[in-house]
Amino acid sequence: TGFVPKKHTTDTAGYSDIVFGTAALSGVFYVPIIRDFSSLVFSYLDVGDRQRFKNLGPLLRAKVSFDPIQHAWGKIMDYTATIDARRTRPSQMIAKMQLLGAASDLAAGVEAIGKIEKSIVGLSFAGFESLRRETLIMHNKQESHNALKAAILFGNKGAYHLSADQAIQNRHACLEI
Repeated sequence: TGFVPKKHTTDTAGYSDIVFGTAALSGVFYVPIIRDFSSLVFSYLDVGDRQRFKNLGPLLRAKVSFDPIQHAWGKIMDYTATIDARRTRPSQMIAKMQLLGAASDLAAGVEAIGKIEKSIVGLSFAGFESLRRETLIMHNKQESHNALKAAILFGNKGAYHLSADQAIQNRHACLEI
């Protein structure tokens, strides 16, 4: 569809650094439900960051290198343009990059961007009760929507009981399936 969300949320199992990087490059504020902050690895850009931000120092456990971003910058811009032009689904591109992993310059660059974005989002999530509340509401709404779609399809055994093509198309559009 032509709809581009401004914010997106998933449960904690639904994210990776590549997902954070892709969301940041597409202009989407991606906020997963973070249940266990101790499992998050927040990144820093400079060794001095750990001393400069003394309260956060223990949370900053991984250094991000700009080298992969600089090395793949042209590919990252092509990737961003492909997403913006809707030539392919971001989920397909994310899956391909996650399969290629470190063997791909593009994956390494997007992953580095994702580490930076994940740190910003994670610290924002920890620091702002309003963001946590809004994210939980969004997530619950998505889960309720998915449950409703499943119940309708299960109750109708996966079949539409409508005769007019327009009615079927309207139902399909409303359910986003």
